[in-house]
Amino acid sequence: MDVDYNPDNPNIGRIKRSYSPDTGEVEANARLVDAAARQAGVGLCLKHFPGIGGANVDSHLEFMDISDALRPEQEELFYTLAPRTYGDAVLVSHAIVRQWDAQHPMTLSSAGLGRLRRRLPETLLITDDMQMQGLQKALGTSAASLQSIAAGMDMICIGNNLFDQEQEMAGIAAAVAGAVQDGALDRTAVQRSIARVRKRKALLA
Repeated sequence: MDVDYNPDNPNIGRIKRSYSPDTGEVEANARLVDAAARQAGVGLCLKHFPGIGGANVDSHLEFMDISDALRPEQEELFYTLAPRTYGDAVLVSHAIVRQWDAQHPMTLSSAGLGRLRRRLPETLLITDDMQMQGLQKALGTSAASLQSIAAGMDMICIGNNLFDQEQEMAGIAAAVAGAVQDGALDRTAVQRSIARVRKRKALLA
């Protein structure tokens, strides 16, 4: 869903990873993909909220600040299309939007995720890969995962293609369970997240 606002963006524009610099064309292409996905039974996820087409840095390597590049019509695409897209899911980027939260990237921001959740109360929210370098430099996978769930995320994506952390995944799951048990994570919010995950799985079963 990233609109190609910056053709020199190393992660989007420069590698032709956007449908178009025109919001309407991006929306039209998303609807075409959705029609094909429905026919094939493939659940979709819209990314990267709130839209990183205007970024100047590669989000795999550093935190990116898109505060001055984000446009309202780009953000609005997610709100318009997610509930109408097969799978009803949004992947949230590690972008920083200072006017929403000056301290945290969107994946860790209760303010940013709260803004998204108010418009999309039942949409499944998924993080971008928690192994991406900006997050790794700041927190590491386990701490970032706990903070993301606390901020309101439903699902954590850990790609395991940048670091071999396969053996650590059970530990992260145990840390999440422990945080629910001792009250550090809101049990009711986690249960709502689990319900959204189950709804998505049922759709694709």
